[in-house]
Amino acid sequence: MQTRTLPIDGYKGRMVPNTLYRPEEWSGHLAIFYPDVDYPTDWPLFYYVRLLLLAAGADVLTVDYDYARSNQSRFGADTQHQFLDDVVAAWQTARLYDTADRVTLVGKSFGTFGIAHLLMERMLPDEVEIVWITPPLEAASLVETLRDCTRRSLAVIGRPAIAAEESAAAGLMENVRLTLKVFEGADEKLEREGDVAGSVRILAEFVETVSEFLDLRAPRPDRRLLG
Repeated sequence: MQTRTLPIDGYKGRMVPNTLYRPEEWSGHLAIFYPDVDYPTDWPLFYYVRLLLLAAGADVLTVDYDYARSNQSRFGADTQHQFLDDVVAAWQTARLYDTADRVTLVGKSFGTFGIAHLLMERMLPDEVEIVWITPPLEAASLVETLRDCTRRSLAVIGRPAIAAEESAAAGLMENVRLTLKVFEGADEKLEREGDVAGSVRILAEFVETVSEFLDLRAPRPDRRLLG
């Protein structure tokens, strides 16, 4: 496996922190990770999905924005503008450098707003696959995006979130292009507080769910990454 950093010029020309992981044998598949501001891409939900994708020969780009570490407000206006600019820049740069014929976007919580923005701006091809991890169901605009999304999607949600937004969850189930996976008793990190063994079981089931959804094919020995 090789790693490199892509020259992603984001908000006001600032470099967006990122890492592109490249397996030795490439399957023609690119995945882009948009994390939550306080759940980075080296934490379990992303880490194991990254291993899964790399084992199947996919390139994986992690967009490692650091708004939380720079003490910016999670939902402040400036942070939101920077976030959306960074999301778009990461998408455009990845597609410029990587000629993949299959693309998967994986977003968690705050990161799912970035994917929704790409959809709203009509930047995503119809064949793009999306994994939505714990999307905030209290955001009506995001729920509407999930309900109306025509891209093949998987939404993973903890039961407390579902209980708080039953009508939103019902709306999601109306979308035939979206698979909804609910983990009973799980919080926003898909963990059960005070139950280590239960949290590990949820993590294993989560990875299996993503694997089944993506139906990953074996890599082929050609590489088409530019640069």
